[in-house]
Amino acid sequence: MKIYSAVAAGTLAAAMALVSAPAYAQGQSLIASTSHPLGLPWVGTIQDFFIPEVNSRLEAAGLDPISWNAQFPLPGLPPTGVLETLEDGTNHLSWVGTLFEPQKMGLLNVAFNAPFVTDNTLDQLEVFNSLYDQFPEMGAVWEANGAVFLGAQATASYELITNFPVNSMNDLDGRNIMSPGPQAQWLRGTGAVIADGSLPEAFNLLQTGVVDGVILPVTNAFAFKLFEVGEFLTLINIGAQTTGGLAMGKETFDSLTPAAQDIMREVGREWSGVHGAVVTQRQQGALANWEANGGTVTRIGTGAKAAWLNALPALGTEWVGRNAAAGPSAAILNAYLDGMAAKGHEPLRDWRQ
Repeated sequence: MKIYSAVAAGTLAAAMALVSAPAYAQGQSLIASTSHPLGLPWVGTIQDFFIPEVNSRLEAAGLDPISWNAQFPLPGLPPTGVLETLEDGTNHLSWVGTLFEPQKMGLLNVAFNAPFVTDNTLDQLEVFNSLYDQFPEMGAVWEANGAVFLGAQATASYELITNFPVNSMNDLDGRNIMSPGPQAQWLRGTGAVIADGSLPEAFNLLQTGVVDGVILPVTNAFAFKLFEVGEFLTLINIGAQTTGGLAMGKETFDSLTPAAQDIMREVGREWSGVHGAVVTQRQQGALANWEANGGTVTRIGTGAKAAWLNALPALGTEWVGRNAAAGPSAAILNAYLDGMAAKGHEPLRDWRQ
């Protein structure tokens, strides 16, 4: 088991004191927490939509509502530790960032390996949830790690935020760019030095000069005021990405009645659309207000974007090969790209080749 910190351990212990057993029983409290703050749409809507909506439907079905002990974020809990808290029962409901679990959840990171497809978050969510319906192997990845998938989560379009102007891919040569986990490969061939880090760390990394730039969803960059330390927002439209999902610990989920399980799944799927609408609204606001807050916004030229795309290796086929043993990776990639094409989003590069 990972050691998070004394603060996190103490907070979890205090929370667990409210829970008499790891499995849910009527009238018992459940813990809801994650590594990221309420300001992120997919976290805030757990508290503002999912939890109250679940309880409303439980009561409508004649079932007792759940007493939730919610804390977003849980101090000291790293993004790489969230999944384990669901598995070991120290947490019961959480947003899990699959991008932080490439070894355990690589089969779920197909969108990262087919970038530059769409900046439409709601379409991204609809297509990705449909993949879970088509491929039970994707849900099985969660269950193998002690969790039950409830709904997909997606971001606004990933863009480039730097403390220097970017007019072409050559401007990245030798620059330290934070692009963690599976998104690191978007910089392969660009000459940039790939740096690790997470959203909560981005401001400090830029401010202290550890990195020269970051690749993040524009909404996240705006919410964390990165315009104060990384003036230049370069729109390259890497696209909206499915970076995680809402999940419940499997032991807890299995202890629910079938009616309560159905409610969890139904509301989880609706949560996808609710937070997706918030992301879409905030993306529009972030782009409109970046310059008003002292930042500079530019859109990379067609030729520069083509050079970036052509410099990348065959990300899709590489991902298929890495994950073939975990599930039908080739079929998942095909279904993802076909689903996007059906919505009018043709990739700028065929990631199946």
